[in-house]
Amino acid sequence: MEISILIISHSRLNLLGQCLDSISMAKTQMAIEIILGFNGDNESYDSFLQERTHSKMKIQVEKLPKSSNGQARNELLSKCSGKYILFLDDDVTIPENYFLALEKIIQDNPQLDIIGGPDLTPNHQTTLQQAIGLCIQSYLAMGPTVYRHKKCNDKIINATESDLILCNLIIKRNIFFEDNLSFHPTISRNEENILLAKARSLGKNIGYTSKIFVFHQRKNCIYKFIKAFISSGYNRSKSCFILPESFRLIYFVPLIFIIYLIGLLFISNPIYFYPLYFYVALLMLSIYQIYLKENCLKVIFLSFFLIIITHLSYGIGLLAGLVSKYNWAKKND
Repeated sequence: MEISILIISHSRLNLLGQCLDSISMAKTQMAIEIILGFNGDNESYDSFLQERTHSKMKIQVEKLPKSSNGQARNELLSKCSGKYILFLDDDVTIPENYFLALEKIIQDNPQLDIIGGPDLTPNHQTTLQQAIGLCIQSYLAMGPTVYRHKKCNDKIINATESDLILCNLIIKRNIFFEDNLSFHPTISRNEENILLAKARSLGKNIGYTSKIFVFHQRKNCIYKFIKAFISSGYNRSKSCFILPESFRLIYFVPLIFIIYLIGLLFISNPIYFYPLYFYVALLMLSIYQIYLKENCLKVIFLSFFLIIITHLSYGIGLLAGLVSKYNWAKKND
């Protein structure tokens, strides 16, 4: 069985090196090829590539003009020759037994067209990164997408795009060409959402299991964390316009929450504050659950604010996406 690993990278040589090292050290009986695409900023990779020329891994390097990661992945699909394509990000590492687990899952479940699992927080992270890892494992913070970041079930369960994440996603190569599926070229983050929703509408078998997981580096500063969630919200709004059947009201709760908070500035009736009290109660319950896992007060303290920041950032991104679409429609009216 041959598997193609498709990785897009840009300006993260150190993390990319760790990713490739983890692939090289993983146990496997499968034939593996790596399709490595450098999405812009190609000159800085030359010396890095020279150091990898004697690697035992089969690495095919493609230097691409800067574009969205979705578009970059589309351009590399035709370079993949494996029956399955494993999509990894350049800032993930895989555990030693990843391929052994994956091979068994594929052999036992040949009907699966798409399979994925969670991305977990690595060991030896900073205090902030640990707090981010705990935050995104919170139901309150992540809602229906929480199982992208925490183990749910070692058994294979039916999955939707809410459960799967592109940095740990395996897709049969033929469905890209036989069913004309691709990543939407204008979506710059979470571009798997539309693809998976389309695949599900075509009746493809999509599964999730915690047996195949990766370790994903968390953001190392608050600014990057906020920027990532604003971008996620923005692209979620765009995705819903591009594929209306992917809309779910729960995704827009953070935006509703922001509108509610703004409304409180103009309302004095105490009854309208009850939802806020309920939110605070849920927040304290989430922090208590984090406390049961983590005894570092600094991490717990950071997690408290990160959950709030997650909601506000994502809500702002959703609003920006809606405004952007409105302005576009107005210009083309």
